[in-house]
Amino acid sequence: MANPDAGKKPPSRGPILALAALAAGLCTLLAVLYFQRPSDGIAQRAELFETIGQNAEAISVRGTDGSVATWGSLNGAPRVVFFGFTHCPEICPTTLSDISAAMKRLGPSTQALRVDFVSVDPERDTPEALRAYIAGFGPQVRAFSGDKAELEALVKSYRVVYRKTEIGAGDYTIDHTTLAYLLNREGRVVDIAGYQTPPERLDAQLKALLK
Repeated sequence: MANPDAGKKPPSRGPILALAALAAGLCTLLAVLYFQRPSDGIAQRAELFETIGQNAEAISVRGTDGSVATWGSLNGAPRVVFFGFTHCPEICPTTLSDISAAMKRLGPSTQALRVDFVSVDPERDTPEALRAYIAGFGPQVRAFSGDKAELEALVKSYRVVYRKTEIGAGDYTIDHTTLAYLLNREGRVVDIAGYQTPPERLDAQLKALLK
């Protein structure tokens, strides 16, 4: 008896990736709405932000030159921190592009700003891969990875959620939190930006961070 499925193409991975992106976007929206509720005053928001990134200073990360540094040693400049991976099809490159575009719009006032991309995919994201990935986003963008145990501690500190999802043929993608964290010079989180934050909103957030 003939197989009715013979000759059919395997299902496209497009819908899977689209659903993953949609889920991540909804998580981002809920988080932004929570942290930026009109009923929350500045003091309440500051109290919430203080619980993010706590006790992370001694965690070790590895830079694109292979050197190891502690997370706390990166303090001293205002920073935007984003967790992702280089094989990310849309969210990560879009976020880094949006931040880079905002820095260009704001001009010289952003010279002190650093953008730290932290990979949650240390298996594939070697220092060499990270160095090639960030090359097109501007000289103020840095990338870090590290040992799995250290990364897990850092991710937990920032309340980042990520999950590896197999997509067939030995390949995988990673669903992850899509928030960007805005840190002051002391390394404290003072604001967050959601995925595809409107340009005028992102500009205002970076201006406030740089004051």
